Amino acid sequence: MRFEIVVALALAVSGCSAGTDSAERLDPEPVALLPSVEQLVLDANDATTLTVTATTADGSPWAGALHPQWSCSDPTVASVSDEGKIVGLSSGDATISVVAADLAAEIPIRVRGFEVAQQLGVSWSQWTRGRAAAQPDGNGLLVFQGHPGGKYELSEALADGAWSAPAVVTAEKGSWAPDAVSLGQDKYLLFWDSKYPDVPKLAFHTAGVGTDQPIALSDDVEGAWLQAGGAHALVLVRRTDSKAVWARHVTSSGVADAVKLFEGPRDHFELQMDVQGRAVAAESLNGVLRLRSFSPETGWSAATEHSGHGAPTNCMQLVVNDDGDGAVVMVRPTGKGPTELLAIENGAVAATAALVELAFPVSCAAMVATPAGDIVVQYNTSTYDTKGTAMLRLVSRAGSHKSTFELGQEQSPYSFHLLRAGKNIWAINKTQHTQPAIAHRFDGSNWHTPVQIGDGLANHVFSMSGAADGSMLIGLESDGLNCCTTYVFGVIYR
Repeated sequence: MRFEIVVALALAVSGCSAGTDSAERLDPEPVALLPSVEQLVLDANDATTLTVTATTADGSPWAGALHPQWSCSDPTVASVSDEGKIVGLSSGDATISVVAADLAAEIPIRVRGFEVAQQLGVSWSQWTRGRAAAQPDGNGLLVFQGHPGGKYELSEALADGAWSAPAVVTAEKGSWAPDAVSLGQDKYLLFWDSKYPDVPKLAFHTAGVGTDQPIALSDDVEGAWLQAGGAHALVLVRRTDSKAVWARHVTSSGVADAVKLFEGPRDHFELQMDVQGRAVAAESLNGVLRLRSFSPETGWSAATEHSGHGAPTNCMQLVVNDDGDGAVVMVRPTGKGPTELLAIENGAVAATAALVELAFPVSCAAMVATPAGDIVVQYNTSTYDTKGTAMLRLVSRAGSHKSTFELGQEQSPYSFHLLRAGKNIWAINKTQHTQPAIAHRFDGSNWHTPVQIGDGLANHVFSMSGAADGSMLIGLESDGLNCCTTYVFGVIYR
């Protein structure tokens, strides 16, 4: 009896011990792969590295070795290495696949790049004039005029990346460049003029539908232009007789009465709007700076004056941050001297800083605000006698220096554009007539690898417009080194 009890206990202990050892030896099986990102967006020439982990049925990490194998569904769009490094090659969509431990996962990837449309139009002039206008989703239109006195044409950027065939907006012959801005939700405001007399005209345009009956403005005008922010636009006209600047607030529902901003004459005038339709207007005369601010809810503020900011021949620029305040005005004194950066708050100068000690006799600096509220300033070190370098400088609103980026060759830029599109800042420059236009992108932290736009011949960017999603529309012309015929193209970056 005693022997049977001992044997039974021994067997029971032995069985329990064997079961425990077996459970410790058998690890849980992996049931899913988890890539480091669910989807990926890259620019052409940019790169990033992906990783992957595995999880068990209870969601805990699997500790085994994976040895993942990577592949791309379209090797013309992106390449992928054995280590998971993804390089964007050309614009398009593809799928990155990863296989490990008898499991698989997929990551959708979009590579963004410049897509040049087929030829949109032909003109018989060395220069094309016009305007690109982008919707928040990256679609948009391009309105252009081949030469002074020629008809105005319009082409729409379609959702699939193509462009519509150019259509004549009006058969009227005008002397000014056509203009266009987006009001959101596939709505646009177009501007052109009829010649003899020069009567500016506005018209609403709906994508895929057409252009409404134009609205004629005053015929006593020597200049007019548009600015837009979100669903709001301002139409600005300069009167021939008094040189006064008037503004009309426009939404898709109609055009408001004109408001006189400033009496003329003046040395310079600038107006910019933020993404909510708030604006700051500035003019300078003999070193006196006048400011007015605008909001869609309350209209225009009274003017404020600030003296001691340069000579009558100043170059002046203006930017507005996303909060509708903190606009920055830059005034360049004639000849060599410090460029002033003036922080604007509540319609008045809040602070003044010396931005850079350089001579700017060749070209005025350009500025654009970043989403973080900093300022990207483009300037050139050229003088009348020597060719310099095109530079980009990132500064705070108070003028403190953060970083500098050199655009490249030691020569004056043939043409230069600075633009914000969503979180991206684009600097597009061309150093010689026969060289291609080059695009540089700043994402708020880094400057990315420059990308060539167009065919590399005599390309000239005549208009750019940025969208909230980071996309961009460009009006591009190429004369193919032919002096008499200009070819118009639309370019989409998305």
